[in-house]
Amino acid sequence: MRLQAFWGGAANGAWVIFAIPYLVRLDASITLISIYVALTSLGPLLIGPIAVANLRNRVQQRKWMLVCGVASRIFFFMPGVALLFEDNQAEIAIAMFCFCAMPTIVFGALWSPTPGVVVEAEHQPLIVNARVRIANIGALSANGVIGLGMILLPFPFNYVGVFVISGSLGLAEMFVISRIIYPESPHTYLETFRENLAIKKIWAEKQFILFLFGICLIVSASSVAGPLLSVYFIEDRGVSDRWLGIWAMALSAGAVLGTLVWRKLQNKHGSYAIFSWTVPISGIYFLLIILAPNVELILMATLFAGWMNAGTDTGIWLGLFRYGSEERRTMLINIYVGFALGIPFIAAFFIPFLTNRFTLTEIFLGSFVIRTLVGLYFKIPKVYDFLRNDIPVTPNQNR
Repeated sequence: MRLQAFWGGAANGAWVIFAIPYLVRLDASITLISIYVALTSLGPLLIGPIAVANLRNRVQQRKWMLVCGVASRIFFFMPGVALLFEDNQAEIAIAMFCFCAMPTIVFGALWSPTPGVVVEAEHQPLIVNARVRIANIGALSANGVIGLGMILLPFPFNYVGVFVISGSLGLAEMFVISRIIYPESPHTYLETFRENLAIKKIWAEKQFILFLFGICLIVSASSVAGPLLSVYFIEDRGVSDRWLGIWAMALSAGAVLGTLVWRKLQNKHGSYAIFSWTVPISGIYFLLIILAPNVELILMATLFAGWMNAGTDTGIWLGLFRYGSEERRTMLINIYVGFALGIPFIAAFFIPFLTNRFTLTEIFLGSFVIRTLVGLYFKIPKVYDFLRNDIPVTPNQNR
């Protein structure tokens, strides 16, 4: 599981971060970027839960996870195809990104619950924290190589390098995943499609529903500003591809350092306490980047954001592995993935409207206020008491 985190972080880190900058370099408009965000976000809302509901045992799930995983990593190379055309390069690149998203969504839907299945509950806090750290080490390593390419190679060869390196690392990740052995389980997931998506059963998972509601608030508060970060950096701040590579490295480096700090505090306070503080504090990043007088200070703010994000990411995944009944865990996690990635589908329709009426600076300022306020949801006493971990990590888990 730790080795997969490294290769997965290395493969996905740069590919995701440089997708929108690539479209901007191809002269994609805000409207086209919003279409890209919408189309790649719609799939998780629909395809993930449907795939899980129809694959009714773990053998089928593992088989399709590997098939779709390999296909998606091969498709990582596809966005570069747009460069072979003289016209409509941005539109073709968006089509390639969306084409790649389909097998990636099915793979993610089937892979996401795996750490909760193969890792025993008492070891999950340690392993999840380690996976977040190792994934960011992988992303930092890959971005170091890609950042060098951004410095040495002109456009578009630097972005072709992103797709080639990410795809190759992704295939290495799939080899590691194929070696993971699933334990025997009494839960065979034999419910029918209709039973698996029964609203009454899902609604009965009170802790999960309360947790999911808070996550939806956070995602909604960031869904407009998040995709516009790269646009702001390139168009308003005039940064180079080299700077974007350093920015990606700073985000990963901050997360690596953050997991080391949060691991120690987990033992004393529990993962939910850390999560409940990092969620509202993370929103300050939108304020810091517009207040920074130069791009060097933005990099310092990005280190801070990575530190906060590490606590939030660890808290989210530990919560998903803890809330809800074990026999429905796979479906519940994919409902979370569907909402967390599906909300941007709706938000994307508002991006052209908002950018026509407000500057990016004003949008980021509004996102900071809203994101900070909704993040305090997890500090509400009744919510906090209902969701917090009852048993903190024991000292011997630091080994």
